[in-house]
Amino acid sequence: MTLAVLATLVVASSCSKENEPDTNYPLEGEWELYMFKDKHGTTGNYGWWVPPRKCVSGIYATFTDRTFIYYNVYSANGQCTNRHEYWDYTKVGNELHFTKSANATWKGQANSMKATYQMKNGELILTFSSSKDPIIFVLRRRNADYSHLDPFVGSWVTTKVVINGTEYMTREGQCLRGAITVMQDQFTLSLRNEKCQQEDLTRPWVKRSGRYYSVNPNGDKELEIEFFNGNRELKLSVPEAKAVFYFEKAKR
Repeated sequence: MTLAVLATLVVASSCSKENEPDTNYPLEGEWELYMFKDKHGTTGNYGWWVPPRKCVSGIYATFTDRTFIYYNVYSANGQCTNRHEYWDYTKVGNELHFTKSANATWKGQANSMKATYQMKNGELILTFSSSKDPIIFVLRRRNADYSHLDPFVGSWVTTKVVINGTEYMTREGQCLRGAITVMQDQFTLSLRNEKCQQEDLTRPWVKRSGRYYSVNPNGDKELEIEFFNGNRELKLSVPEAKAVFYFEKAKR
């Protein structure tokens, strides 16, 4: 079923992307981690995740013109532990070179690291160097208004799936599950069947005349998307595979 659904999203007709305004935003300030791409600590799967809220109301970062502080609290052995990182940094083009600050307190902090950064409509995207799977942070400025972003942008998880007319409720921890992670220029659709076998599809996306398209080498495929409940819920219909997916935006 997962392959059938994903296969239908890689064909069809052509369209062009609407021009979207872009603005340069300063790096300095307070940021909240909105979503990130990394290997899952339990499953080992490499993909997009929303920061957990077990121990803290959010994960934050602060940039000055010379320092970077990363405020994180994680759960270990049933206890919440601070993992705050203190860094000094320099900029070389769009690359950030970090060195461990003298006042760093977390013993697990490395001595140095590198990252590239870019700004897209107010979002800060940090990509940390890795030999294979880069770690990507998407941060949003604290207390800023991001209503200018398209409602499709963000992290979505399934609430139910309808296949061949049969409805299945989906819950965290179950095998049958789906998720869409949408950046401003690409999306990743992850589907997992009843046997926990997962397939991922990553494609650029465009919007024209209010319609969404998956961009493909042989032509763009329209995504049959509807929004509900103040853009907090999303319905994705895939008629060719006789499947309908219902998503809600990941709770923040």
